[in-house]
Amino acid sequence: MNLADRLSTLQARAERQRAVLDRQKKTETALVLPFFDALGYDPFDVRAVEPEASTDDKENGRADYVLRRDGTPLVLVECTEATRPLDVPENHVLLRRAALMGGPLVLFTNGLRFQFYTGGGTEAEGLEGPVLDFDLLDYTSEDVAALRQLARPVLDMDTVRAALQRPICRCQVREYLTRQRNAPDDATKSPGAQEEAPGSPSKGEAGEGTTTGVFGKDIVKHALEDLQERLYGP
Repeated sequence: MNLADRLSTLQARAERQRAVLDRQKKTETALVLPFFDALGYDPFDVRAVEPEASTDDKENGRADYVLRRDGTPLVLVECTEATRPLDVPENHVLLRRAALMGGPLVLFTNGLRFQFYTGGGTEAEGLEGPVLDFDLLDYTSEDVAALRQLARPVLDMDTVRAALQRPICRCQVREYLTRQRNAPDDATKSPGAQEEAPGSPSKGEAGEGTTTGVFGKDIVKHALEDLQERLYGP
């Protein structure tokens, strides 16, 4: 079976059993380990899926699992039971440890949601959200395509990070366009008070005191409506 077929089978199992998966080990057995298997990480080979793995943290931190390829850690995993909502602390020890290890991915899961974070950032940058949030009960073909890049035989960390960041950038641009369409920045405000678009030039690059004229808000609004319709549909 291909990945999509395996996920469909796993989804049906989750829907049948989710009410009784009230313990972490139950959840791991029913959903998490088969999920690893679908991605090519053999749960019966401890060289690929190492349980209760030490992360060599001074705080004696351990990951529930470490997914490896040729001895290299690719994903640090923490699990909880399926009946508990997934809640990731901003300063979680696995995120800090992943940064020190050179940036393997970090996966937090309750067997129903699989949230992947990059571990290459710094504590000062904070936690901006998962680079991939896979919902086993509600996913699209695009989600499956993104997940396929994490399969053990093909996973390349640099390529994966770049690819998984694209949906976040698209979402940020879409949110910005929506806000500007509904309430464009007032041209009478000082440049510093206006919202800066994702990827927009700095004030010094754009020039100080630049305005869009008396009809600026309408022009911006119509331009953004046209751009948003072209990019994302009406």
